[in-house]
Amino acid sequence: MKKFLPLIFASLIMALSGCAGIKKQNNIEEQMKNLVFNAPADRVYSAAVAEMSNPLTPKIKSSGQFSGASDWVYSDYVFGGKVNKRKTRTLISVTAKGNKQSILRIQTETATNFMGDFGEPHVVRFLTNEYNTLKRVNPVQAAEIDKMASAK
Repeated sequence: MKKFLPLIFASLIMALSGCAGIKKQNNIEEQMKNLVFNAPADRVYSAAVAEMSNPLTPKIKSSGQFSGASDWVYSDYVFGGKVNKRKTRTLISVTAKGNKQSILRIQTETATNFMGDFGEPHVVRFLTNEYNTLKRVNPVQAAEIDKMASAK
């Protein structure tokens, strides 16, 4: 039994630190839901496009001032023994708030043809990518959010 005591203790520490990390991430996402960036909209938009420029995301194409969307990406999925289609795209929108402040929204839209035609897309915000964009644009503001999230 004494052999297993260090193993049990190490497992308990790892479990508690994992929970703390998840709680911190949730606290950061709560802060990001209503955050106003202390940066002009053009800087926030270009940083968001850079954040979403990776091999897994199609290129964001500008669709207006400080807004853009990727092309729809189609894929197959199986549900109930039937092969269905799914289409997904990424949206970026920055709203200027005056006095060099702005609001960022990075979202993904997903629609399926499970019931026939493609239905209304389901929209999900990417709060973690918004936080990563904040770290690119204003590291001081990101550090403040990180500090508050750790303290909660």
